[in-house]
Amino acid sequence: MARPISHTFILCLYLFHCTVAWGDNTLLIELGKDLFSNTNLSKNRNVACATCHNPENAFTDPRKNAAEGAISSGTMKNSLGRRNTPTLTYTLLTPPLISDSTGPIGGLFFDGRVNNFEEQILHPLFDENEMGLSNELMLFNRLKGDSKVKEMITQIFGQKALENPDVLLNAVQTSIAAFERSKAFSAFDSKYDKFLAGSYTMSKQEERGFNIFFSDVSNCMNCHLLNKGTLSKEEPFTDLRYHNIGVPRNQVLAREELRGPSYNDRGLEENPSFSNSENSGKFKTPTLRNVAVTSPYMHNGIFQELRTTLLFYNFHLIKNESALTNPETQEYWGNPESSDNINDALLTLGQPLDSSKVDSLIAFLKILTDKRYEHLLETK
Repeated sequence: MARPISHTFILCLYLFHCTVAWGDNTLLIELGKDLFSNTNLSKNRNVACATCHNPENAFTDPRKNAAEGAISSGTMKNSLGRRNTPTLTYTLLTPPLISDSTGPIGGLFFDGRVNNFEEQILHPLFDENEMGLSNELMLFNRLKGDSKVKEMITQIFGQKALENPDVLLNAVQTSIAAFERSKAFSAFDSKYDKFLAGSYTMSKQEERGFNIFFSDVSNCMNCHLLNKGTLSKEEPFTDLRYHNIGVPRNQVLAREELRGPSYNDRGLEENPSFSNSENSGKFKTPTLRNVAVTSPYMHNGIFQELRTTLLFYNFHLIKNESALTNPETQEYWGNPESSDNINDALLTLGQPLDSSKVDSLIAFLKILTDKRYEHLLETK
């Protein structure tokens, strides 16, 4: 019988493909960077990719104006994205979605509905609640009027890209994807990476948090490690799998003017390839790289503080009144948005964490922050 392909092998193969496909094409990346921040790519010329994925905020949205910061605003007045905007850092480490003996793994978005950056880019471009372009022709006409973009596209793709909307769209996809695969998104220069290289010594508190993370004391590594059993230099700090952990309904989004009280985000079930009810409420585990500076948390942006997120996991382990309260609201955590497939076995692994252990774990998670974003820790 053939041996199963390891997840590490899948990731290495994917990274090798990306390197071979794009190499170090500086001009292509430069065009992608320009397009990433170009508001011509939105219907009302008021938002860009960088609006919701701000390079100065670890490619997340620093918004405070939309639904109390839970989700992002789109190009149209009162238009809002469907889910919390995740960081784009280290998404390079996410291979295409496959299903193995234990379920689906990989894929982009919280429901894994696309397999690569080229596909992913199309969704916000033509979503009326996000960038809102009507079709390829609108994009074509916009960029034909942008002299800088025209010059770069001609230089890279030739004049033919400015003669056909489909060809130009492909050029846009290719360029932005090349930028998203660049070192700007995956620097591997955090204190943790330096620790692995032998050039950083953890503080006692960070080391304690490290030991908690990589032990049975907490449940962290069960979902937030891909390369279990090793300290990998290209660890994404996510198992890239899909779980229902009973995230409460975000009551801000449940307001009538937003989602309405009956709205239920079905997660993986909304992916046409995994539309069975057994996948309802399952969302892909996010990366923990830059987690200390990329709030809010969970697919619906319900938690603003990293500590709150850790205490939510504690809630499943400490069965007493003190654990029932969300410290941000001073109220009960709330009922799960989707209660059918909650992975209780997963949530009850590990041991309850006291305040000291939570502090240590947060200290460790902070050293997963890229060097360019370390200054943001001062405001967290």
